[in-house]
Amino acid sequence: MVLNDYIERKSLYYDFKSGLKLSKAKIADVMPIANNMRMSDEKECAMVGNEPFDSLMHPIIEHPDETYTISIGNTPLAMCGTGHLDGSVNDAVIWGLGTNDINKNFRAYIRSSIPIVNYMQADYDYVMNLVPSDNYRTISWL
Repeated sequence: MVLNDYIERKSLYYDFKSGLKLSKAKIADVMPIANNMRMSDEKECAMVGNEPFDSLMHPIIEHPDETYTISIGNTPLAMCGTGHLDGSVNDAVIWGLGTNDINKNFRAYIRSSIPIVNYMQADYDYVMNLVPSDNYRTISWL
């Protein structure tokens, strides 16, 4: 079963063969990710004037149906999602902020990310993300 079919049936959970899990983001996921955020992702938050906590809470409040947590076991590794660009229903920002624990599971994370990114961009004509050119990990995720 492909990820789109699974989520379209309103499931809030998807378990990848790699051991990673995708679920709707919860407020309880914010602090573990914010407190262990990768330095490169903290830098991205700072570039737009946000602290990690705020960068994770905002999408849960504003776009709860489009915000997800990627975890392994009970450990949140990252939060990701989409948000409409101002004034558009067909264009979106795609984003992801992760923890240092991603490095321990990097191969599984990258492999599982392909269907996640495909799912998140499927409903849009155009998606974008601003990433510093030296943030190779985020670029490989996208």
